[in-house]
Amino acid sequence: MSESAKQGESHEEIYACSCVRGGTPQPILEKLHTDLLKVLQAADVKSRLTGLVIDVAPTSRDEFTALLRAEIARWTQVAKDAGIPPQ
Repeated sequence: MSESAKQGESHEEIYACSCVRGGTPQPILEKLHTDLLKVLQAADVKSRLTGLVIDVAPTSRDEFTALLRAEIARWTQVAKDAGIPPQ
């Protein structure tokens, strides 16, 4: 067990599919999101991911954007506190 896990810190891995350019029309974004959710709910996909110890927790696009922004802020502060210069 890592030291940080012993201290009760949360560790989450974020896997996302970002496969479109900025400015992509809203209907296309909605279609991609809807189709991705369907794939993630398919029994064979769920079984395979479970076998890889991957928990699927689909969110809305807005929720995921908020999560990413929070993580960027969090890790930016960690790097700053550690004296790691921006790269």
